[in-house]
Amino acid sequence: MGSLDLNEFYFWKRIRKWHVILIIVLIVVIYWWTG
Repeated sequence: MGSLDLNEFYFWKRIRKWHVILIIVLIVVIYWWTG
């Protein structure tokens, strides 16, 4: 059960990291388009 919680934690951490990367890329693309 503890290892399952750890895997879930890493999963959410990875998903959050990907969301941050996607948001940064999106901001850069929009800034480049409008700039």
